[in-house]
Amino acid sequence: MNQNNYGQPMPMQMQGRPLQVMLVPDFNNIDAFSINPGTSMLFLNEGMTEFKMRSRDPNGFPGQERTWTLKETTPPSAKTGFATREEMDAMNNKMDKILSILSEFTK
Repeated sequence: MNQNNYGQPMPMQMQGRPLQVMLVPDFNNIDAFSINPGTSMLFLNEGMTEFKMRSRDPNGFPGQERTWTLKETTPPSAKTGFATREEMDAMNNKMDKILSILSEFTK
């Protein structure tokens, strides 16, 4: 058996094993999901703000439940080369002023 001198099981290694991710409305009803022995399941709330991991050891006993808070770190999008609606409206206003001034000169 994988036990150390103190009779406690060795920590589970997560490398090389698939991990199921389940999208849930909230964490209130995740007890309904069964987790097979020796596996873990990651629950993600619909707001995409928290993860909760539940696992079972090879004998089927629950492991420590772990929770993480997510923070989006995507950098702001760079200019795409396209004008926004506000930029177009500002340009139209400037053109209207220029046309108005030109029409005054042609009178």
